[in-house]
Amino acid sequence: MPEPEPAVAQPEPVAPPAPSGPLNLDGLRELWPAVVDAVRAENGLLGAALEKARPVEVADGEATFAFSPEESFFKGTAERDEHRQRVAEAIRSLAGTALRPRYELRELPAAEASNGARAAEPPSGEELVDRLMAEFDAEELIDDEEGA
Repeated sequence: MPEPEPAVAQPEPVAPPAPSGPLNLDGLRELWPAVVDAVRAENGLLGAALEKARPVEVADGEATFAFSPEESFFKGTAERDEHRQRVAEAIRSLAGTALRPRYELRELPAAEASNGARAAEPPSGEELVDRLMAEFDAEELIDDEEGA
């Protein structure tokens, strides 16, 4: 009778290490994806809204997050009192420091918009065919009416 295989433990997601001392803007930017994920686990709508926000300032116990002007709906979602509280709790649990979230609309540099990079343009049909052919070492068969 074969021996049962030992169960393999799945690694737990690792949050960035909690900073020592007060959280600065760079630390909050580094922690932000983990905050969004933690919030999303409890509230998908709020998590989706927070993906559009960028940390832009940390001062006087307050963290300011900016949304681009065309994303005012997401800002409104994040501004609800219970949502502000959820974000503050996520920051406190991940960073070990309390910050009150504040939201604003602001033009964001292209490098900061959409998680630091604009979404790449989807490949054209021809590019997709070329990629598939290269990936699978395939040849394109052309229907030749004369030879058929």
